[in-house]
Amino acid sequence: MRSRVWNMAKRYDRNLLHTDKRFRRAVQLIFEDGTMQFFHECFLMHHKDSNGVEWLCRFSEHHGFDVIAMDELKGWQQFKQIDNNPETLK
Repeated sequence: MRSRVWNMAKRYDRNLLHTDKRFRRAVQLIFEDGTMQFFHECFLMHHKDSNGVEWLCRFSEHHGFDVIAMDELKGWQQFKQIDNNPETLK
């Protein structure tokens, strides 16, 4: 089933533009073994397949995409990044 969700995410990723405002977020993933990953310019999408298995799709402007089964994760967070650059705040 993972390959089906992965193919769906791949099609979605191909249609994303680098100007998509959702890339103004950051994501932290915490895996069951305690490993943590942090991505800038990234966002998450939740997907539940027809068998009831829940997946988290991670889309990143610089690191492509990934599909993770929710039961592999201990936790996750998604942050909105704040632009403090005075030149872009005008």
